[in-house]
Amino acid sequence: MTKDQQFFYDHAGYHRYSTSETNEQAHIRCAVTLAEAEKRLRIEGWHFEWSVSDENDKLYRWEAKLLDRNGHVLTSASHCGPCVSLADSTYRRVVEAELAVDALANLDPPDAQTAQFLRFCGSADRRLDLL
Repeated sequence: MTKDQQFFYDHAGYHRYSTSETNEQAHIRCAVTLAEAEKRLRIEGWHFEWSVSDENDKLYRWEAKLLDRNGHVLTSASHCGPCVSLADSTYRRVVEAELAVDALANLDPPDAQTAQFLRFCGSADRRLDLL
């Protein structure tokens, strides 16, 4: 495993794609997928915009947008709930990689089955509970 793949293995959640896939296989697959998406977003020149609004001491709302090199929004995610520090670069990195997977799945799905998986694996809205 590369250093980046190990990072996502250690810090990101995972989902089994089928009953024939073991938890370990799913964990590795998701780590590899997230690392590859992160690499591709750098190659493409994509970047993120984060915004945070404090509702009160116990709740907050954040939004992350992935933009292409021309500033067009490719995908985004938001969350409102208990305070989690967005200063935590680990959390931000995982969310950003998930958004990159989602954007890549929407831009160039290799086939319907893989595209369906990538959309699930990359959807921050569905995966935040796994973090």
